[in-house]
Amino acid sequence: MKGTHLHTSLIAATAFALTLLAGCSRRGEVPYTLMNNYFIHYGVQDVPPVITSEEEFGKYFSPAPVMGRGGEPTAVDFSREFVIAVTCPETDVATELSAVGLSRENGTLVFRYRLTTGEKMTYTMRPLLLVKVEGTDVKDVKVVRDR
Repeated sequence: MKGTHLHTSLIAATAFALTLLAGCSRRGEVPYTLMNNYFIHYGVQDVPPVITSEEEFGKYFSPAPVMGRGGEPTAVDFSREFVIAVTCPETDVATELSAVGLSRENGTLVFRYRLTTGEKMTYTMRPLLLVKVEGTDVKDVKVVRDR
């Protein structure tokens, strides 16, 4: 009897997992990797939302390594990846940009992000969110602020 319940439970769990996976593919979710430890060059005003080469990336960003585990800037292989960038103007209000998701909708790659603000600070910052995406098909990319 115990074996039958275990077998039934495994079948139910497998069916549930397959349903979740099928839902992901129907929505067209696309995997991405958050990039860490970069800063925007001083004086740069406008940053394109999609960057496809190391040369172009270097025009806007520099590595900002920190000591300790995970302190290295995230590497990008532009021969097989591209970068989506979200920036905000310089501000003295604590501002966080966070990724919500990346999906393919009617042939367009749509990256959604959230902007959260906090307290006024005694210094300024330039909010930045970088993600890298596998692939080189970047014809139609849309960056959307999630409200």
